[in-house]
Amino acid sequence: MAVVRHLRVLLALATALVGTAATAAALHEVGSRQGSWVGEAQVAIFAPRLHPDDNPLASMDGQAVRLAALVDRVVNNARVQPRVTSRSLTLADQGMRHDSVIALVNLGGQWADDFSRPFIRIEAVDSTRAATRARLRADIERVETTLDRLQDEAGVAASDRATAQLVPAAPRTWFEGTHPTRALLATGLLGAVLTWAASVRVWRRRPGDRAAAGGVAPARVAEPPVLPPVATAPGVLVARGNLRLSAPPAPARARALPAPLEAAGPSTTRTAVRTWLVDVVVALVGSVVRHRSRAGAPAPRGAS
Repeated sequence: MAVVRHLRVLLALATALVGTAATAAALHEVGSRQGSWVGEAQVAIFAPRLHPDDNPLASMDGQAVRLAALVDRVVNNARVQPRVTSRSLTLADQGMRHDSVIALVNLGGQWADDFSRPFIRIEAVDSTRAATRARLRADIERVETTLDRLQDEAGVAASDRATAQLVPAAPRTWFEGTHPTRALLATGLLGAVLTWAASVRVWRRRPGDRAAAGGVAPARVAEPPVLPPVATAPGVLVARGNLRLSAPPAPARARALPAPLEAAGPSTTRTAVRTWLVDVVVALVGSVVRHRSRAGAPAPRGAS
């Protein structure tokens, strides 16, 4: 028994050490993530006022928006970007760390669309400013190349082409930090709780639990054989040869409950007792209230 207890202590200590090491590694990983660099750029599609025969892709004011939507669709391979609740949410706010998104500017909210301006919005996020700027430059080049290729395939003359221009002229990049204190506190608390629970589980585990978990049922103690019944005289419990054991006298029966309660069962008995106690309390409270009301009542006239 002492050996088993010693092994359980060692296993619990090993579990606590492993949990502590895992928690420390998680805290280091969370603490090293201080934030991300986010960048944004907008490409505007400008189309000259032309006759439909000159540039069928952008011959009217509204078709500049359609051309921008076509460029967005070709660049993203017809993949629809997820809708967000607010346009102020960045990619870092959405949980992205190394990614970029190209989408037609939607001035509507979460439930409605408003594509009324020929602007293509490019967003990027990465761990460094240089990496974020590189992502923005690559995506801007993709948009401009796609616009030129579409017009080349449509046979648009060089003087009638729609053009792409950055608005503003330079992409914006900024740093978005995280909340390391809260993240570290939550990670440490979670690691401590899991380590404590695992250690307690190992400490309280019995040998029979391990056998059951491995598919092996614990050994059962053999029961003694049941002897055949032997006819005995009244008042004799066992009679074998010259050995006779008399049955002990029946104990005096405790005071019986009233017939209704005894026949009703334990549940009904408890209900009746509770009802009686409530009645007694109500009666006592009523008696106290009446006594106080009599004591506080004004004396009758003529009383000295």
